Amino acid sequence: TIMKSPKKIVFIGFCSIMILIAIASATPKEPMIAPQFNWNPSTSVQPGSADFTIALISPNYIVNWGGRIPEPFASYQKSLESDMLELLTEGGFTVRGPYASRDEMVFSDKEACDIILDLSIDPSFKTVTGGWKPQILSCGQGSYYYKYSGNVSMYGKINMVAVEPISGEKVWSKSVEIPEGETGEIRSNYMVCGGPGSVLELIMKDATVANPFTIMLQTNYNEVLTKCDRLIEPQEFKHLQPIIDKLKQK
Repeated sequence: TIMKSPKKIVFIGFCSIMILIAIASATPKEPMIAPQFNWNPSTSVQPGSADFTIALISPNYIVNWGGRIPEPFASYQKSLESDMLELLTEGGFTVRGPYASRDEMVFSDKEACDIILDLSIDPSFKTVTGGWKPQILSCGQGSYYYKYSGNVSMYGKINMVAVEPISGEKVWSKSVEIPEGETGEIRSNYMVCGGPGSVLELIMKDATVANPFTIMLQTNYNEVLTKCDRLIEPQEFKHLQPIIDKLKQK
């Protein structure tokens, strides 16, 4: 039996790590899909015919992205805002905004509106199969890199809450589900040092992970907006008018 010297073993191990790094670097990166969210109202009435004024608050995320909102979720947020403006206008409402928050509105804006409509996007992610696995590549001080392989699903909802503008009291709320979908098998090249990362990290760092979510959200976007359109009825809001007027007088 031929015994290898410790120096040779270290050298072979070093070469193996360098080969792995070279292979990872040579792997072509998947390009990021440019998100496209389109919705067109099925019906249209005379703008202002509902005789009801709504102040729209820009949609916000309940999830904490820890900084910049990644794609496709940034585009989803912008599209939801613009399509909600169109939805309300085509539904006969008079619309003000969008505002960043109720606090941004001056008193005259609040007085001029019947309600403030606040939208929040609440996505949830879960691992269906697989997960973060340690690699043989060390990242220093006894720690190792982790890479993700597996299947991730996403589901969630769009929350719509209406409040009386001056008192801020809630007078109406509805939710629309974002249908659950799965990414399929993912083999990410993104590596985390020292332990498992998060799905949010993967989305922000790797197009291989972000692109399936883009396709998923594009596929169900029209369904989600159509459900929102069906729930926002001028007749229902007009029934709230006595409650709104009473709250304004407080």
